[in-house]
Amino acid sequence: MTARDRGSATVLAIGVIAVVIVVLGGALTAARAVRAAARAAAAADMAALAGARVLQTAAEAPACAQAARTAARNGASLVSCTVHGQDLTIRVVVDTAIPGLGPATARARAGPAAGSAE
Repeated sequence: MTARDRGSATVLAIGVIAVVIVVLGGALTAARAVRAAARAAAAADMAALAGARVLQTAAEAPACAQAARTAARNGASLVSCTVHGQDLTIRVVVDTAIPGLGPATARARAGPAAGSAE
């Protein structure tokens, strides 16, 4: 080993550690975004089902109120609630808490199956 090469392993190790830290940070950020999207989808599904259940015996306003309560209990905020006959379509958002990345959005519909007897 020449005098010029002394310390080069330290610089290389620091470089490798820095790359690992950056890659790990990116992977954790991606995992948080995927988790927020899954949470939004689950909250949308649950809220749509809860609202559709109320819609079977009540009007649009109580059904949308139930959907909003269910979304909130699942960590989401109800953005829109639309009723078309017996179908309830909702849209929810979940904050990702990732700077530069907007909230995770999900949409769900619930109601009787198409072609089912009323």
